[in-house]
Amino acid sequence: MLFRSDFAFTVDKGTVDGVQVGQPVVDAEGALVGVVAEVSAANSSIVPITSPNAPGIVVLLEDQTRGLVQAGGTGLLTLRVFSDTATLVVQGDLLRTYGPYESSTQYPRGLLVGTALESAAPVAGQFEVDVAPLADIERLTFVSIIPWPPDTAVPVEEDPITEIGRASCRERV
Repeated sequence: MLFRSDFAFTVDKGTVDGVQVGQPVVDAEGALVGVVAEVSAANSSIVPITSPNAPGIVVLLEDQTRGLVQAGGTGLLTLRVFSDTATLVVQGDLLRTYGPYESSTQYPRGLLVGTALESAAPVAGQFEVDVAPLADIERLTFVSIIPWPPDTAVPVEEDPITEIGRASCRERV
């Protein structure tokens, strides 16, 4: 079940199901939806990637440059790149999570994030591009919670997206 507010939604899985704060949440197609922000025994609060309260997402561009994606405030995301070596972003480029980076373990590598809505080349080593999230956060009915990071999550034998993390969503009240 899903209960939505402007900056979060609640799913009907909690600590008794192995859910922990900080675990990434994806839709049925594997696109990043958000991150678990709070957990009770039976429920979890998810902050969607389009929320201004969501943590930034380190992504890998086609030319292997890293960028930072954050909520853009309009349901879109904004990609910011600061690099003297970045070549360009082309409209339609698919952005995926870079994965564990330095001390951040927020997201595993390769989760689908969004597509660039415009092309851009760096000016003075930086640029910004609007990004459309791949997950349709307004129409979610089911999500999966990924046990992550692996050293603190419930052990997983198969796919990192497990049944312990499948959650139905509560309807808006």
